[in-house]
Amino acid sequence: GRLFVCFRANGGAVPIVDEKVPRDYRIVDPRTGETVASGRHAGAGDSIPDEGDQPRVYICYSEPA
Repeated sequence: GRLFVCFRANGGAVPIVDEKVPRDYRIVDPRTGETVASGRHAGAGDSIPDEGDQPRVYICYSEPA
């Protein structure tokens, strides 16, 4: 599997610039551990949407084959 993790102190959309970033994602509030959103991005040129204004951890993952 693959893993990509990004932290943003003020949240906001995360642009995807590399096809190697796994497509499935979760957005987690690091203060509570709660998953606030999840989905699948379309690849390079897309972004992971988030409204911002809150700390966020973005976790992109793929399961091992």
